This record gives sequence, C-alpha cells and structure tokens, in this order.
Amino acid sequence: MMIRKLLCYGDSNTWGFDPRDGERYPAEGRWPDLLTAEYGIETRNEGLNGRTIPYGECGFSMARLMLTQTPDCDAALVMLGTNDIFWIWEVTAEKIADRLRGLFANVPGFLRWKGGARRIFLLSPPPLILPDVPENAAYLRAAAELPAAYRRVAEESGFGFFDVAAVRPEMAFDGLHLSEAGHRQVAKALGEYLTRT
Repeated sequence: MMIRKLLCYGDSNTWGFDPRDGERYPAEGRWPDLLTAEYGIETRNEGLNGRTIPYGECGFSMARLMLTQTPDCDAALVMLGTNDIFWIWEVTAEKIADRLRGLFANVPGFLRWKGGARRIFLLSPPPLILPDVPENAAYLRAAAELPAAYRRVAEESGFGFFDVAAVRPEMAFDGLHLSEAGHRQVAKALGEYLTRT
C-alpha cells in the first residue's frame, strides 16, 4: 500500500521538543517533516509534549476526536510510552503495553484501520539515556524491555511495528529527547521502512 498521508501520533519526540531552550526544532530537524521533505509522505504531526498513553474516558475521548479529524490519512504511526515510564507506579514494560492495549480496545477508530484501506504502525520509543544508578534501575529496565513488549502488542493487533531504539539515534543531553541528528536518523530509517512495507 502506498502511503500518501500519515498521521504521526505521539509525544514530545514527535512534536520536536528541543530541551536546550524548551522550544521546537525547525522543520528540518523533526522526523515527521523530514518524511515529507525526503520521502514525499505528507504528514500530520499530532505530537504533544508530555503526552502519556491515553487512558480513562477523558483520554479515550480525546483520542477518538483526533482520529475523526484525520479522515484523509491513510496510515498512522503511534509512538508513545516514554512519559509513561515515569508516571506508572512500579513501572514495567508490560504495564505500559497493557495501557496500549486499553487504548486500542477503547478507541475503535484505531482498530477500524486494521485490514482496511488504512494502516497502523506501532513504534517503540527512542532509547532512554539516564545515569546507571539504583534510583533509575526500574526506568532503564522498562525502557529496555519496551521494544519486545510493543512488538507483541503489534502482532496481537495486526499492526506494523518499528523499533526506534534499534536505530540507535542520537539523544539530546537530557537523555529523553531526540537531538536534531537523532530526528534525521529516525526519519531515514523510518522512511526506508515505510517505502518497502
């Protein structure tokens, strides 16, 4: 299936947050815009700083609204989970994956794309680069285990899967956000993946 217009649904690493000044990277430093510039895939950037995986009726309602506003997109990339690592009590990769299962189960708009003219691609988030100290152990373990957990969710749901961490993108100084070079690395790998999928 040729992808012409792509919904990019994520957090600050989709929006293009620049931790140096709290502003936004320029278009040439954001992976969704680079997909348009370099691969001709029109993108709708629905990244939001601080977004966690939606849960509860309020979160599900907002996700439903976002999907109804993008009827012209023929595919969607969902890249969430980094913020959940720090917000879920006694965090594990499986708890985060279960939040994704809840999102897809409670927002039928996602699953209606399955097997139809539109496709869903689930992306595991970029790597987490934090000091290897005891207080970070649970965060680092959950981040390292997310790709395998997300792959299982994608297979269960019939979605495509792309492991952003496997690209080994450059991260900004805070260890949470992609640098501009990291955005370019992700765009290149993701563009090649989408054009052959």
